[in-house]
Amino acid sequence: MIIQVLKEYYKTFKPRIKAIGEREFGFGFEKKIDYRHYSFGSEERLREFLELKNPKYASYSAAYYVAPEAKPVEAKTYKKSELIFDIDTKYEAIDGKHEEEAQTTYHNNWYCEYCIKKNAREFTRLIEEFLEKDFGFSENDVTVNYSGSKGFHCHVENEMVDQLSPNARRKIVEYVNGSNLDGMIKTIDENSKADNYWKKQFKQKLMECCENQEVSEKILGKKLTENLVIEKENIMNSINGGDYKIDDKIKEKIIEAIKDKAITVDAQVTIDKSRLIRIPDSIHGDTGLIAKTIQKQDLNNFNPGKDANFLKGECAINITEKTSITFAENNYELNIGNNDVPKGLALLLELNGKGVIENG
Repeated sequence: MIIQVLKEYYKTFKPRIKAIGEREFGFGFEKKIDYRHYSFGSEERLREFLELKNPKYASYSAAYYVAPEAKPVEAKTYKKSELIFDIDTKYEAIDGKHEEEAQTTYHNNWYCEYCIKKNAREFTRLIEEFLEKDFGFSENDVTVNYSGSKGFHCHVENEMVDQLSPNARRKIVEYVNGSNLDGMIKTIDENSKADNYWKKQFKQKLMECCENQEVSEKILGKKLTENLVIEKENIMNSINGGDYKIDDKIKEKIIEAIKDKAITVDAQVTIDKSRLIRIPDSIHGDTGLIAKTIQKQDLNNFNPGKDANFLKGECAINITEKTSITFAENNYELNIGNNDVPKGLALLLELNGKGVIENG
């Protein structure tokens, strides 16, 4: 069924890719990238290719090149590159499901609406706390799309990032991931007095310890809490003054306590300037869902079963493996044999080896 879906979808597909003639394209039929080093002179030429060839996976370069079709990559002549972020974390489930606010969501490694929802929240934090507040990008610099599978992609296009080296991009990842947090905050008093994300988190947690002994003992232990009580006034004055000059042992404990405020992004996606990333609004061949472009304000309410599902109506599927799944916020407990389900769900199940569609 996936081939018919791809052909039908790409008949009217309208790709929106800046400077398309300067981008490299790659396509997959069995794996994510079977063929690369393609280029297209127009968006219509790309659409025609997709409708004719029906690839399960369609990707393009974050980088702009003089000759995108040239081989090897070094021969393309690099011009500039967007800054890309990818979040697709899987969250641990208990007995194959997640419970939140009296709502049960079934978990499958290949599709989980709870995990997607949490990744959407993380992406909102990434944009608001890091990209906009700390790095100074505007909403016009940032575009977001659902990956079509487990998470989300973000494209940052701004002259400040055009020529960033892989090492500079790695440092951005380390900052967002909090992977060098110890070094960042141990030298925090040597930096400017302006607050950034990590300074705010550090200050907030330390002030919480100063104001709540129970919290302090949980984070610092009794001995350090006693020291904190003695030095509380000096510490609070120091923090409010932007100096952050406190006992190293207390600082280390606070650092440990705020590490869960980091955001886990895929480092290689951001660092690799020649990376190919899924074409926004194309179909993901593992799910049959659209890698839909999303406005930031819609992220937290996004549901792929509702918002990225191209197919309408229901069809019969012969389930070959008993499956529990949440799709479009509805729970399904499917037994082996024929089941009538929404077409989008049927395609998702078939693509992941859980059944065979009886009719389209």
